[in-house]
Amino acid sequence: MVMSLSAISVTSVMFDMIVYVSTPYTLEHLATQNAAICTLNRGLSGFYKRNPRWAAVNALYTFYNNPNGSEDNQLAKPGYKMLFGIVQSLMRSAQIHVVLKKPGWEYCDIVLAECACAAQLGIPTVTEEA
Repeated sequence: MVMSLSAISVTSVMFDMIVYVSTPYTLEHLATQNAAICTLNRGLSGFYKRNPRWAAVNALYTFYNNPNGSEDNQLAKPGYKMLFGIVQSLMRSAQIHVVLKKPGWEYCDIVLAECACAAQLGIPTVTEEA
């Protein structure tokens, strides 16, 4: 029996909450992205352990080490305009915004923009130790 996606979503809810998680990094330095991925992975493992029905998202997962990001593809080296488009798209689906308090989060342009996006969309922002 084949069911439609709408029928499946009515009969079974996969996630209780979508959480947008922020941590500092820059597009200019791969080292900060490497550190951010490690921080995000540790943070998300804690979220999933405490709340297995939460779906955590972050824009960095879209382009970081993406095998589809060939040299001629925008995902290979995204600009801030593309990044913030991804942030807005993911943030619109989130019910809460969590900032992992990794050193530098208070003045990171990306984290501050994610906080501003959450505020603009009326999504509460909370902080958590990284």
